[in-house]
Amino acid sequence: MNKKTHTVVCGYYHSVVLLSNGTIQCWGDNRFNQCSPLHSTLTYVIQVACGFQHSIALLPNGTIKCWGNNQDNQCDPLHNTLTDVIQVACGFQHSIALLSNGTIKCWGNNQDNQ
Repeated sequence: MNKKTHTVVCGYYHSVVLLSNGTIQCWGDNRFNQCSPLHSTLTYVIQVACGFQHSIALLPNGTIKCWGNNQDNQCDPLHNTLTDVIQVACGFQHSIALLSNGTIKCWGNNQDNQ
């Protein structure tokens, strides 16, 4: 299958590219597993997002996978319970998922009510 670049996203010291075949590649600083081997096992990824030292992948079944620094619960197990996600985003040390019913779920650092 063709492996052209579809999307590129950047964290603080790491980058992730979503290829047109639904796989992702990651490079850069890996002190907090931002480039964890988890990403190499994911297939059919439809969206990626990067925070300061973490990343999220949205899968076709509406679930997400998160890896990297979890100091402020930005990769909290809450994300494992979500099943109807249609979009993801990351901030510095927080994560957000837009659900198919129009609601959002946020987790991670909430120091400034983000």
